[in-house]
Amino acid sequence: MVSALIALGVYTGEGDQAEHDAEAERLGERRYRIRLANALLGAAQIEAMLAEQDVDLGGAHDEQLVTAGVSDDPVKLTGFLQWQTLRVAGPLRLVAQHAGTGPILVAAAHAADGLQRCSASWPPVKCPVWSRSRSTSRRSRPPAGVSST
Repeated sequence: MVSALIALGVYTGEGDQAEHDAEAERLGERRYRIRLANALLGAAQIEAMLAEQDVDLGGAHDEQLVTAGVSDDPVKLTGFLQWQTLRVAGPLRLVAQHAGTGPILVAAAHAADGLQRCSASWPPVKCPVWSRSRSTSRRSRPPAGVSST
C-alpha cells in the first residue's frame, strides 16, 4: 500500500521498515493497515475523479467491480455497494448538519440512509467479498508519511 501511496505522490515519509514498525506499534498493526488502506482509497478515488472529468467512461466503472471481484455475483455486489453507500452516508450526514448546505444535501443524506437500509435487507449479508471481517476507525492524524492534503 505504501508503494502505491508513493506512486500517487501522497506519501511523504521515508517508507522504510522502521517507520512502519513504529506506526504499527503506535496504532496497533490492524489499525495501521486500516488507515493506510483508507489513505490509499482516498488517493485512488481522487485520481479516478480527476481522470473521469469530461470523458466518456464507457466501461470504466465496471473495472472497479471486476477488480473488487464482485462483478459476476449479485450477493457480493450488493455487499460491496452496501459498504460504498455506508462510506457516502456518513460524510453526507455530517455536511447536511451545517445550516448553509441547503435541502439538496439533506435530501441526499436521507436518500443514502434509505439506500443503506434497503440494501441491508437484501440479501442479509456482511460483505462476503473479503475473507475476514474488516472495520473502519476515525483517524486523528494520517499515518506516518501520508500527506493529509
